[in-house]
Amino acid sequence: ILGSSLNLIFHKNKIEKFSENLNLSVIAVNLNRIFPDNKIDYRVVSHPQRIQMDYTFYKIFNNKFIIPFNKINPKILNYLKKQRIDTFNYALKTHKSKKLSVFKNCCYLPNYLVLGYALSFAISRNAKKIYLAGFDGFDKDNFNNDESAIILEMFKKTYKNIKIISITPTKFNIKNKKLN
Repeated sequence: ILGSSLNLIFHKNKIEKFSENLNLSVIAVNLNRIFPDNKIDYRVVSHPQRIQMDYTFYKIFNNKFIIPFNKINPKILNYLKKQRIDTFNYALKTHKSKKLSVFKNCCYLPNYLVLGYALSFAISRNAKKIYLAGFDGFDKDNFNNDESAIILEMFKKTYKNIKIISITPTKFNIKNKKLN
């Protein structure tokens, strides 16, 4: 799963080689333009406001987009049906439940973060190892760090048999594998 950190530029060649050597499916979040279309299998977008802001840009990519149709304005959905779009729906759960669930065609998550949606999509496709790149993390007092860290911890606890490994430097509490 390719995040949106600009540090991806420094690791681009190593990430491409790593992905090709292991024959991995590559998922990019949102409008990642660091990697060319032919290096990406899927692009995932999940936040309804982000989709509303970005949907007209989707036509510049030749990848398949994974989008939660159940969270999209019907006018945007009509526009997107002309694109290469597959649905993977989700519903929000409250933080109090401390649970998340992933099924073949949908997931239940505590927030709209694209990281959780991308992890859910990978798990729905039976991934046993998920490599993250470009998810650097945030300073400890940054709200985004809390939300991302929470979702990562929830996935690690709920799906203990699935390994989540960062292949680029990260501040998150996940295994880190240095690329050669």
